[in-house]
Amino acid sequence: QVVHLGDLMRLQNSEVTYAELQRAGMIKKGRGIHVKILGDGELTKSVTIEKGIKVSKSAREKIIKAGGTIR
Repeated sequence: QVVHLGDLMRLQNSEVTYAELQRAGMIKKGRGIHVKILGDGELTKSVTIEKGIKVSKSAREKIIKAGGTIR
């Protein structure tokens, strides 16, 4: 499933996990779900991306520029 970088601004928590994305309604619940964050949109807060969530090259650059980390 695809999540756009700008959508992460809606999250209350700075930790981007499968559970947080499900609570926000950005991804479906269930086992075996693959998630990729794409670089569409702007990110103005620091976030930490949980290990296992894939990130596009452009999203990675924007996350790091905003002071975030990718595990």
